[in-house]
Amino acid sequence: AWSIQVDADAPTVSLTAPVAGDVLPADALPVIAGLIGDGGSALPADALVVTIDGNPVSVRREPDGSFRYEAAAPLTEGNHQVLAVVTDEAGT
Repeated sequence: AWSIQVDADAPTVSLTAPVAGDVLPADALPVIAGLIGDGGSALPADALVVTIDGNPVSVRREPDGSFRYEAAAPLTEGNHQVLAVVTDEAGT
């Protein structure tokens, strides 16, 4: 006999920093942090993509599901969009 696992739960992602609407000083080196989860199943290394203004950045993922990116240089003045997308093995 054999068994299979059906993955019907989409993974989750939440940004914990910065908070939407935050205003950072012009010389700040922004930190982007968050948490991903998939109901106890492991996510592949490439499951998480984080972008700033459409440009992917390399984030450090921890075993507890947290992730972090520290900018090497300040962002230009103005509004910026941070997007985090996670996809599990089922593609959801």
